[in-house]
Amino acid sequence: ATDRVLELRNSLDQLPHKSPTAAGLLSALVPGTGQAYVGAWSSASVAFVLNGLFLATTLEFARKDLHAAAATSGLIFSITYVGNIVSAVDSARRYNEGHARPVEQELHRNLFPELHPVSVPLVRQEF
Repeated sequence: ATDRVLELRNSLDQLPHKSPTAAGLLSALVPGTGQAYVGAWSSASVAFVLNGLFLATTLEFARKDLHAAAATSGLIFSITYVGNIVSAVDSARRYNEGHARPVEQELHRNLFPELHPVSVPLVRQEF
């Protein structure tokens, strides 16, 4: 059991990993690229389209001197922009947790077998 525990512990270091910082920075530079880095392609496309749409709308309103509309659209753009960054960081964290969870669960089962009793099928006796 000790060898298996060491093997599992070492395998945690070998798991695929995505940097939450890199995901956030990528999405700060170009909305959606942090999600793409993690492999969350649908989230990446939504982030890119929404941010592009609200940025273009804000610029168009400003160009036409519609200042209140530009401010409102700019506020919405700011919210979607920050949300895009937060989403990218969260996607990287969920990616890492998803890869580590099965190994951590097996490690826990090996370290604490008394917490994971083996289920014994009930034998039905007829009288």
